[in-house]
Amino acid sequence: MTVRCRKLTLFALAGVFTAPNFMDEFLAETARRCERAGWDVTSFSLMPYGDWTRSKLRQAAEVAADACAPVVGGKRAAAEAARLCGAPSSCGAVALVGHSGGGVAAAHAADELSKRGYRIGAVAMIGSPKTPLPRGIRSKTAFFYAADARGMPADPIARIGAWATRTPARAMGLKLIGGHRDYFRSHAPFLSADGRSNLTASTEAAAAWVLEALASERDGAPSGEE
Repeated sequence: MTVRCRKLTLFALAGVFTAPNFMDEFLAETARRCERAGWDVTSFSLMPYGDWTRSKLRQAAEVAADACAPVVGGKRAAAEAARLCGAPSSCGAVALVGHSGGGVAAAHAADELSKRGYRIGAVAMIGSPKTPLPRGIRSKTAFFYAADARGMPADPIARIGAWATRTPARAMGLKLIGGHRDYFRSHAPFLSADGRSNLTASTEAAAAWVLEALASERDGAPSGEE
């Protein structure tokens, strides 16, 4: 087995019309979970479509275009991620976790970064529209969504779009309270009967996938088209 650097650069990508700090708590907790597993983590937040000061309609139009092809958000995110990472050899594995439209941008950015020589360890899409995944990213990508009691998507955004046969390696429903903007809530009323918060459920799922995908890559599991 080839021994690889245990350095991880983790990116959280926000969706449309969000506050600049929308994913900060989620990013910090996901990074901590990866650090506890032995990774040296550097983390960054990206806003590929801008924050809530930019036109909501323009952002929504960009996400709609990106759900069909990598037009805007993924290219922006890849450029900013490359700037923050530096040379591919200096940042170790790269993991991108995106919420809503940010998940679409994460998948396309991962593909672009891979073409630039960066080592993509994992991609997680949370409450995102579906988009046909790039060939080399599929086996590294998980799709998480708020689910109802039957396990069906309760988040309307997660029902938008189509995979067009290019599906993620894993799709999993999360038992959450609230709606599309509530995946990262850590306080009442977004707590289960046993006191488990939406934030805990989301970070646990995302971090577990990142670590699993990194372990599979480290152990020599094949990547790319299934």
